[in-house]
Amino acid sequence: MSSQKNVSITNSRYLVKNFLQEKLVKCIKETSGNAILDVGCGKKPYKTFFQEPNSYVGIDRQANTADVKSIGEFLPFADSSFDTVLCTQVLEHVENSEKVLSEFNRILEDNGVLILSTHGIWLEDHEPTDYWRWTLTGLKKIFEAADFEVLETYTMDSVSSLIQIISLYFPRSGAGKVFHTTLNLVSKLFKSEYKKPKIFICHVLKARKKPQ
Repeated sequence: MSSQKNVSITNSRYLVKNFLQEKLVKCIKETSGNAILDVGCGKKPYKTFFQEPNSYVGIDRQANTADVKSIGEFLPFADSSFDTVLCTQVLEHVENSEKVLSEFNRILEDNGVLILSTHGIWLEDHEPTDYWRWTLTGLKKIFEAADFEVLETYTMDSVSSLIQIISLYFPRSGAGKVFHTTLNLVSKLFKSEYKKPKIFICHVLKARKKPQ
């Protein structure tokens, strides 16, 4: 199994990237999937964290590394084809999130696992299609409506979320790297000290398909 790739502390997106890597990899390592579908797979950065599955299929509407070109609303697979679905930072970009979750449920076998991450807050228009932002309560609601039982939830802490948003407004290179490093270190010192106001950049959920 590959080791987790470290993100440089000078990176302007250090905090959100570290959070996603830590929580997604935790969910993956606790999942014994044999037939995995990676929706919005990109370069398949999490593939090596699964324990040698029998099959790993990546689907994306444009990535060259995808095995299948399609979108989440229309998955070209038979019912109960997979035991695990991974979907990272995609739900905010789909036109019909309820349809996507319905498709995930359809192609998962009973008690199959869905691991998903999406934004709470973020810059708008960072990609051509950018439709939604979520609260954890809202995500739980649409998961349950799609016949998923939510098993685990993780949200990026408020201090890190606030500092991450501030970082996005400063240059990524030159003197900006010094500024980003300082902010990222400050977040490490204080992220557990302050709980309010609640500002969450990212959510990670692990859920199970309810038996039909």
